[in-house]
Amino acid sequence: MACPDLAAQFLMARHGPETALFHVYGSPTVRRMLLAQLQSAAARDAATDKLVRHLLRLGATPGVQARFLLAAAAGAGDTRVVRTLLRAGAGVGGCGGRALVAAASGGHLTTMEVLLSSGVSARAENGAALLAACKHGQLPAAQLLLRGGADPRADGSRALCEAAASGHLCIVVTLLAAGAQASARGGMALREAQQAGHAAVAEALRGLVGAQQTAAAALVPAPMTLRVN
Repeated sequence: MACPDLAAQFLMARHGPETALFHVYGSPTVRRMLLAQLQSAAARDAATDKLVRHLLRLGATPGVQARFLLAAAAGAGDTRVVRTLLRAGAGVGGCGGRALVAAASGGHLTTMEVLLSSGVSARAENGAALLAACKHGQLPAAQLLLRGGADPRADGSRALCEAAASGHLCIVVTLLAAGAQASARGGMALREAQQAGHAAVAEALRGLVGAQQTAAAALVPAPMTLRVN
């Protein structure tokens, strides 16, 4: 069962072409037996890719499994598998955004680059990939997404709130430099950092909140008064 071609034959015989691919990632037993002796991420990626390619040659089709498969492969950092699934027709329009979120959560940069170069937008899924990178402290992933066009101000600079709540100072600074607003959502990022006890993050945000709120207030025109003679 540790041999990918034998595993492919087993999965096809047991589950058929419509759902066999699902069990590459959806069956813990299959993955444990396939990857038990493999120590490196690259070796696990290669073995999983070989299994997927065997299944495709035997007639397995991504079909309705594509959304789960692409996200599962991206979340595992299996870049070879992601490439294979994309070539097999796992369309980026239908499932690429979710896969990018999964890759960003784990900080799998090469996988993210493959997805972005395949046409997945850095703003897909309402910017959820940037939120995931910020929440999980994946600074290089956040930087890659920002370079790719992710909007640091989206949804009231929510990514900044995620980074602040989790205490990721370097990401907070990166987002602020990219244009995120410390005063957004009524200064929620600062409140989140304070409540979680992240003093360094709170200090980085505190001065900016007041300055941005003052600047915003200065842009509001003074109310007009009518003079009666």
